[in-house]
Amino acid sequence: MVRHFAKASMTYFDPQDLASYATEKVMAQLGKYMLKYPDPIAAAHAVAANSAWDHLRRVRAQRGEGARGERTVIGLQGRVRPGDEDSPTWEDLLASTYERPEDVVDRIDAQREIAEVLGEFTSVGLDGAIANEIEGRTQSDVASDHKVARETVNRAIKQGQHRARTKRAVIASKKQRQVKAARAKHAQKKGAK
Repeated sequence: MVRHFAKASMTYFDPQDLASYATEKVMAQLGKYMLKYPDPIAAAHAVAANSAWDHLRRVRAQRGEGARGERTVIGLQGRVRPGDEDSPTWEDLLASTYERPEDVVDRIDAQREIAEVLGEFTSVGLDGAIANEIEGRTQSDVASDHKVARETVNRAIKQGQHRARTKRAVIASKKQRQVKAARAKHAQKKGAK
């Protein structure tokens, strides 16, 4: 389930949080889901499709933004931390973070690509890669955390890296095809005028 959320999450939440939320949701109303979806696979797909959005609504409500994401700040001149005169305005954050509108799209694309690539790792492989490459821990440490052999961690990291490289190549070729198609469409429109 976690792997499904790592691939499908458009909200960029932690896949573990989404999977936990979906599990709680099903366990709270198990009878309802069993009646509505006699097939467990169909039930899992239905819950997974809606859990990311439901979780986002819950997080927004907890932050005080309202479940539908209504703005609590009137205009961009409001302070990020109301009452704190040293805090920047929302406009300051927008201007400093994104100088060009294309940067927003590039960042969203990059986040989506990262989520897709990380979804190719198993939990042991991802933990091992992060612990080894970023935190400086050994594969043996990760193996003892997951109660598996060190060789299993090593194999999971290598397989995840291979699948991630393959996924990146697929994404890159897909982007190239999209750019070619867009250029051809633009040239066709330009030629029709």
